[in-house]
Amino acid sequence: MKKTFAISIFILTFGLFSAPSFSEDLIEKDYESDSVMMMVDLLVARPLLAGATLAGTIVYGLSYPFSRAGGNNEQALHTLVHVPAYNTFKRCLGCKSSAELDHIEKTHNIKPGL
Repeated sequence: MKKTFAISIFILTFGLFSAPSFSEDLIEKDYESDSVMMMVDLLVARPLLAGATLAGTIVYGLSYPFSRAGGNNEQALHTLVHVPAYNTFKRCLGCKSSAELDHIEKTHNIKPGL
């Protein structure tokens, strides 16, 4: 009984003290993947998002009379222009989430786009 208890304590202690070394390896891998994500974001996603912002602005201009008549003018503006513009110019490089955009949606009581 004492032997199994001692072995259990040894394994538990070893596991607790070895966890920081395992986490350091994971942190280094996260930095490497972040740098790749930043490059992909800069070279691929941002130009596509800039095109989406321009296309959304044009589509919003064309749909303005209809969205104004339908009463969803702010939602159309938010979905077609604000979301792509925010993700192009204000979102951090390599970030996946847009917490600030979620806060804006909640503050202005705007339902998320399509």
